[in-house]
Amino acid sequence: MTRHSTPARPAARLAGRSEELLALRGAYRSACEGDLRLLVVDGPSAAGKSALVDAWLAEHRAGPVLRFDVRGLATGERDSLPKRVVEAALAQLSPVRRDHHAAAALLAHAARSEVVDFMVVAERRLRLREEMGRLLHEIGVPNPVVVVLEGMEDADRSSLELLEHLVEDAAPWAARPKVLVVATVEGAARGALARIARADAARTLTLRPFDRDGVRAFLASPDVVDAVLSLTGGLPELIEKLVRGEGMARDAASPEAQEALEALAVLGGRATDAALAEMLSLAGHPRLDAASLARAGAVRANGAWLLPPAVRERLRATMDDKRARALHRHAADAIA
Repeated sequence: MTRHSTPARPAARLAGRSEELLALRGAYRSACEGDLRLLVVDGPSAAGKSALVDAWLAEHRAGPVLRFDVRGLATGERDSLPKRVVEAALAQLSPVRRDHHAAAALLAHAARSEVVDFMVVAERRLRLREEMGRLLHEIGVPNPVVVVLEGMEDADRSSLELLEHLVEDAAPWAARPKVLVVATVEGAARGALARIARADAARTLTLRPFDRDGVRAFLASPDVVDAVLSLTGGLPELIEKLVRGEGMARDAASPEAQEALEALAVLGGRATDAALAEMLSLAGHPRLDAASLARAGAVRANGAWLLPPAVRERLRATMDDKRARALHRHAADAIA
């Protein structure tokens, strides 16, 4: 994916993130000098990691951008990410150069054959990475290629090996490409990813929840003011409900939506579609009505449903003990 397909994000989400945006710009300058190859952007869900990267890419004009969502690759084809990187890099070349490139021939040969021999597979994997390095070097002249890897907290082994291959100092190809890998991570990097992030050519940019000054800057943004005005019509009562996290619906939530909200509260305020649907099914509501859930106050972000803390605490405070115990049992069964 090139920078031209970067989705637009509301400018309001960047209010209070000026220092982080400057850090991204500085990271690319360091990559141009050959001092940096990996920037890990981590932080809690809904902290605005993707919005920050989107904003930087929207202004970035210095070199090619390849962007991939790593989530879901763990159950997919082996070496899926390396192949996708090679395919995206080939797409940056002219048709003539692309058709006659060694990497294109390697991909075509791999698609035609069904090799099960371990040594042959290992050799092919190494050749694929070598060709990837040459390709990135080729399209990254004179400016480094930006490779954005989103959702690296769920990265499979092949994706982690590719990342390490790009970051490590000892290159298996003659001309090391200048590249900046921007990897977004929900929470903090763990395991192999944390080890890679400690390399000399790597840095970590952590997005934390806003403090008072950050919240003030966010609320003062013209985009936020316009959004609140659009949502509430300028009616003070609705603005107050919005601030309290009570949702914008004038009518009470449907029984199904209320059930889902309470389930989310019991699950800690965050759940994937699958986890929430499983819990609701155990509670006797097999269908998850996403539209009703959103109208009732839940927020959709990064493939999961979130409850604002104020909504979560209000639901917990008003839920009777019998109801809470039943939902906790369903949550335990859903997770088991």
